[in-house]
Amino acid sequence: MKFLRLSLFALFTVAAATVAYAETFSYPAGGAPIFSVDVPNGWKPKANKKGRVEATSPDEDAYVELWVLKGKKADAIGEEIEAILESSVKNPKVEGEPKEASFGGLDGFLVEGTGEDKEDGDKVHFAIYVFSPEAGALGVMYFEYNDSAAEKRVTQMASVIKSLRKGK
Repeated sequence: MKFLRLSLFALFTVAAATVAYAETFSYPAGGAPIFSVDVPNGWKPKANKKGRVEATSPDEDAYVELWVLKGKKADAIGEEIEAILESSVKNPKVEGEPKEASFGGLDGFLVEGTGEDKEDGDKVHFAIYVFSPEAGALGVMYFEYNDSAAEKRVTQMASVIKSLRKGK
């Protein structure tokens, strides 16, 4: 698993992954975009009840969700990460320290780890990228994918995060 974790970070920071894209996924949905990413072909993007935007892979073995926290300070993001993991993953294990990263001119940090899916108990991988899309706001991009799908989803997840950009 350490090889997979290291290769995931390497893909996020170095590789130019090639994935077919269906559409641009912007936040907020329906408003003037603060930031956008490209979602892989066949994923099902939508706005959820919390006002966040999310997309699920066709096989439902991977998921990405994006949102913005306004008025939160960077030092309060630890609580947000704990809340994300508590709602999605049982027994989360964060791998190492957060890693500084920058995608599309949006500086931030990446947290990676593993755990068990809260619904079915399957092993999952997660990655959380926190960045600043505008003054006074923190953007959050949460990825989760099943261990059984890791090989095919790592490249797609890296492509999504590498497509991150301000506005549309």
